[in-house]
Amino acid sequence: PKLVGGLDSASSDAACALYQAAFERVHRVSRAEVAEAAKLLENIYRAVNIALVNELKMLLHKMDIDVWEVLDAAETKPFGFHRFNPGPGWSVCLCVCVCRAAW
Repeated sequence: PKLVGGLDSASSDAACALYQAAFERVHRVSRAEVAEAAKLLENIYRAVNIALVNELKMLLHKMDIDVWEVLDAAETKPFGFHRFNPGPGWSVCLCVCVCRAAW
């Protein structure tokens, strides 16, 4: 879903109407800052978990354990696990969001 929060009710209404024309699911939040903070949280969550699995891959390699088999096994759990695969995992969006948060 697209998160939408405006500076006031009118801008929120306009943004919702625009996004509803293009996207199936639009979730309205109380204000723009909430939408931006949610985007920041999503990006940090992804970056931290990709970094974790990249570190785990290097450790498992030294232990002669196949990281892909470990991930496949962990994924069999019915709850409490969201799979992240090793890789670069960076995007311009993450850099911009983290830089914004620092200000």
